[in-house]
Amino acid sequence: MRILITESNGFNTEAIKLLRGSGHTVALGRHNYSSLKEVVARYDCVIVRLGIEFDERMLRKASALKYIVTSTTGLNHIDEKYCRNNNIKVISLKGDTSFLRTITSTAELTWALMLNVNRFITPAARAVCDGQWNRDEFIGRDIQGKTIGIIGLGRLGSMIARYGQAFGADIIYFDPHVTTKRYKRCTTLHQLARQSDIVTVHAPLNNDTEDLIDKSFFKHCKKGAVFINTSRGEIVNEVDLLSALKSNHISGAGLDVLRDEVGKKHMTGPLIKYAKNNTNLIITPHIGGATIDAMRKTEAHVVKKLIDTAK
Repeated sequence: MRILITESNGFNTEAIKLLRGSGHTVALGRHNYSSLKEVVARYDCVIVRLGIEFDERMLRKASALKYIVTSTTGLNHIDEKYCRNNNIKVISLKGDTSFLRTITSTAELTWALMLNVNRFITPAARAVCDGQWNRDEFIGRDIQGKTIGIIGLGRLGSMIARYGQAFGADIIYFDPHVTTKRYKRCTTLHQLARQSDIVTVHAPLNNDTEDLIDKSFFKHCKKGAVFINTSRGEIVNEVDLLSALKSNHISGAGLDVLRDEVGKKHMTGPLIKYAKNNTNLIITPHIGGATIDAMRKTEAHVVKKLIDTAK
């Protein structure tokens, strides 16, 4: 089988050896959307990250494609409907619960954003580099004693709950699919919003969760609450979030995801413009899973799934 690793910079070398040792031909590329469209027809399989959108236009060019392999749980960078209708199998981390429990990188970044927003770490560090040394401008808030509201108490939400308890926070959650006595369960999003000092989103993107967090949600939030999202950008109505930030109803936000980020349309969007001139919004470029440790483990895992599936 002819396999192309579309964004091969730093890809797990042991996984590449495993593919070649299984008799497959592996090409290493550093493609963008345009360059990949020119060559994708040559390959039976592509192994992708998040930098290229596999929409219908791309997939129509991929006349020989049998497999798309992605070491992600979310699949909004791939047109799954087109793949189903054209016998292209998508291999991902979705549903690999036992394995995913060993991957903590996104939960750790979530916690880093939470600390960063609460303690103004990024703007304080920038101020020092600009020659300022004024601690009174960056007086933050403790996490101990605060209430953290978790939207989605799955794998990542559960990790955040444990971190929160270690910091002495109270944990509440909203998840229509999970019931546990370990933490206080909220029956509605608005109930969670009213009680939370910090809200963090760990829900999957689907028809039920797109624009789940909107003007109504922010209206019910505590004045001065902090908002964190490391799940998917489409879950949050970005216009409503921006309005909540501008009015100071939300005191700060930390985002690792934005709407339409695969196509890079977001780079001229209002949230990034706002973040350039305001210290209460921190945006990172979807680096939740981007650690050496996590990428090596996940790339090896999906490559083994591919080999087993393609036998």
